Amino acid sequence: MFNIIPILGYLDDLVLIPMGIAIAIKLIPTHIIEECKKEAESKLISDIPEAKVACVIIVTLWLLILGLVGCKLLARQNN
Repeated sequence: MFNIIPILGYLDDLVLIPMGIAIAIKLIPTHIIEECKKEAESKLISDIPEAKVACVIIVTLWLLILGLVGCKLLARQNN
């Protein structure tokens, strides 16, 4: 049995969310957008070392999790 309702929900999200974002961007005054862009660029430049440290921590955690899952799967196959 095929249910069309979830597919309609996803299509609705694909249309409504981009439209809402576009409307919100048009409602924000241009001088505020420019200020936010300048602040974001300066923040990005100043936070690069912190971002690299966070990246290393996150990648290490993912590798540990994948390693543990791999060990559990190998142990289950050997039994």
